[in-house]
Amino acid sequence: MKPLKTNSDHIVAQAVGVGKTVQLASDTLDILQDISLKITAGRTVAISGASGSGKTTLLGLLAGLDQPTSGSLTLMGQTLNNLDEDQRAKLRRGRVGFVFQSFHLLPNLTAVENVALALEVIPESTAIVENSRQALSRVGLSERCGHLPSQMSGGEQQRVALARSMVVAPEILFADEPTGNLDHGTSSQIADLMFSLCKDNGSTLVLVTHNRELAARCDDQYHIEAGRLV
Repeated sequence: MKPLKTNSDHIVAQAVGVGKTVQLASDTLDILQDISLKITAGRTVAISGASGSGKTTLLGLLAGLDQPTSGSLTLMGQTLNNLDEDQRAKLRRGRVGFVFQSFHLLPNLTAVENVALALEVIPESTAIVENSRQALSRVGLSERCGHLPSQMSGGEQQRVALARSMVVAPEILFADEPTGNLDHGTSSQIADLMFSLCKDNGSTLVLVTHNRELAARCDDQYHIEAGRLV
């Protein structure tokens, strides 16, 4: 896995005047209002805020997992607004990685099989099992390749999720509360590993967290209150 070549002036994700509104039974709810930000290649970016502030919604919009109600979004040079779900998925394939608070591992697959899922959707991939084993080795789990998620601790499962997200050498890693389900000691180890992997690979990291210490480790910090950047 070769490190990516990054250009510090290259914008990999951008939001301009983005809003997100959802329709309730008898009213509408403004989740995000007039959000504008730029994320440049190779940076580590934190989006922080209290629960319900809209930070996870913003992450999903930046990653093209959802569409805004207003404003425009670009991801890796492509305007997302005019792309349908399949086109957005094609844009992300092999270029974007995800880590979530819940590990999202398939319980009936081993660690190496869970990691391999990220490679099997990329037609150009070769030596899938070997690449998956190498990814697990990078996160310190070379001895756990054949274990099921139920046979691993929470910290180990999140390491598998990290390996799965990084095995494609993504240009951007989106992480949504990646240490939220872990104890303090384990969360610090996972955070160290995540920052190290992104640095080694040259990947941009976009991190959603309510943890101020974790946010402070990032190059750039954005804070959301009641759906607005402050």
